[in-house]
Parts: sequence; C-alpha cells; structure tokens
Amino acid sequence: LKAALCSRTMRAPGEGGRAIRMPNNVHKAAECRDALAKHLYQSIFGQVVRRTNDSIGHREHATFCGVLDIFGFEFFAVNSFEQLCINF
Repeated sequence: LKAALCSRTMRAPGEGGRAIRMPNNVHKAAECRDALAKHLYQSIFGQVVRRTNDSIGHREHATFCGVLDIFGFEFFAVNSFEQLCINF
C-alpha cells in the first residue's frame, strides 16, 4: 500500500517497455489516498445496498428510497453511506 500511494510506475517508450518507478510528492500521494478511500467507500456502500435489497426483497420498479432519521422522513435522489449509518 505504501508503494502504491507514495510512488507511481511508468513504462519508458523505446526502452523495451522498461518500468520506471518515480516518487509521488505529498499532494499527489494525498490524491491517491483520497481516490482509494472513495473507491472503497463506494464499493462497501454498493455491497450494503445490494445485501439490504436482497434481505428485504428488492422491487425492480421502485420509484423512491426514503430515509427515516432523527429529523423525520426525507427523500434523496442519491443516498450516502453516512445517511444509512445514522439510522443504525
């Protein structure tokens, strides 16, 4: 993980495709970290939604998803993982 976040690998053209490893600066390493976190977050949330739908019975043509939280019943075009976790 450290190698993936702190450096990048490039293939040099004209040198037989030799791999060149270059260090990332702090800003680029932070961007890589953030991209990984977003991907993991999206994957986990998608899995939670799939498992929830499987357990309660998913309706193919459902028109909305409502979330009941401490502020009342709300409708969202897109729900986030935080909105789901607040209720559990």
